[in-house]
Amino acid sequence: MLNEQTSYWTAQYLRTEKMAYPAEYVIRMFKGKFPKLDLKKELGGYDDKSILDIGCGDGRHLCFFKEQGFKEICGTEISEEIVKKLKKDLENIGEFDIRVGVNNNLGFEDDKFDCLLSWNVCYYLDDKMDFVSHINEYARVLKKDGILVFSIPCKDCFVYKDGIEKDGFMEIRNDYFKIRNGSIQKIFQNEEDIEKTFGEKFKDFVFGKIDCDCFGLDYKWYIGYCRKI
Repeated sequence: MLNEQTSYWTAQYLRTEKMAYPAEYVIRMFKGKFPKLDLKKELGGYDDKSILDIGCGDGRHLCFFKEQGFKEICGTEISEEIVKKLKKDLENIGEFDIRVGVNNNLGFEDDKFDCLLSWNVCYYLDDKMDFVSHINEYARVLKKDGILVFSIPCKDCFVYKDGIEKDGFMEIRNDYFKIRNGSIQKIFQNEEDIEKTFGEKFKDFVFGKIDCDCFGLDYKWYIGYCRKI
């Protein structure tokens, strides 16, 4: 199943001709100031900071982070074919270190980054079904007190419609996009569950939530950030 999804996503990105806009709430979180969130202040500014976008897709967030002034901008994707295309597409925009990497093997050095972005990524599992390895790997590449910015689907998000839940995991059975059927993802019951699961390596959790009817799709995500212990 994992190889099938890797092949699917590779084919999708190889067909991509134009870069999409950055995710709305990535823009809001990195540029906005809210009662519970001011990332630029939390990071002490962006100009001398490093960031890794895990599962960077078509590079939309890499370009956004360049505009925000990050000093070192890196990304991972799941196949060499995607990485090769990304490097070619971005070669006239700026310097980006893009490598093949997955949640439990990011391919970068220990204690390298000030910030990680895991946007709709961390809960994708390989055949080992070992989510703890994702948390450990994220912590490994982050500096002490580094920030992890994340988005994670709520249990009642449209992605999990008609899915089969067991022991904290969800088998997807009715994926609207016909991509993920049969795959198994880590699922969280609530914010407290996220905090408890990540809690051995991360602290100081701050949460927001996306909850809207997007023309018939229930877009429901936990969003937020935390710090490496």
